[in-house]
Amino acid sequence: MHDALAAWGVAAVLTLYTGVFLAALATCLSDSSRTAGRRAGWLAAIVVIPVVGPLVWLLGGRPNGQRA
Repeated sequence: MHDALAAWGVAAVLTLYTGVFLAALATCLSDSSRTAGRRAGWLAAIVVIPVVGPLVWLLGGRPNGQRA
């Protein structure tokens, strides 16, 4: 029983992370207000720094008024 709950917990966390990662990736790629170099830097941060990169982009890197 405990193993099944742990598996569901891991699945939930992975699903949540995947959603956050994909939202950060999509909004960064569609951000036309940044130069290609800055956008590439943000993309590198999103991909290379797990958890922190996507969260930093979604919480502070996006232009004002843009929603995830």
